[in-house]
Amino acid sequence: MGARRDRQIQVNGLPWQTSAVLLLTEVTVATKVGIEELKRIDAIVRRRRLLNRSDLVRQAIKLYLTLSSLDTDTRLRMLRLFNESVGVSGKTGVQLVEEALREEDC
Repeated sequence: MGARRDRQIQVNGLPWQTSAVLLLTEVTVATKVGIEELKRIDAIVRRRRLLNRSDLVRQAIKLYLTLSSLDTDTRLRMLRLFNESVGVSGKTGVQLVEEALREEDC
């Protein structure tokens, strides 16, 4: 395993502490969430048997970065499929994708 290197960097004028082991860099970021959001986060952590809230946040960041790297049409299709799985649109994923393709053709 490589040597651990800690160093302080500036991001937007604010000091950040980073730790690097091999090619992995750790960055600590803090944010404020409301009590209802925190309850939902904790429920997801328990339901998915994650180690802690940080695991959930890491997974959410990876998902966001993956989605944002897709081209616009593909991202739109994915978001519609997600919406179908959590919403009550009454349409199947295939119907939503076909609808998106029709909209593209117009």
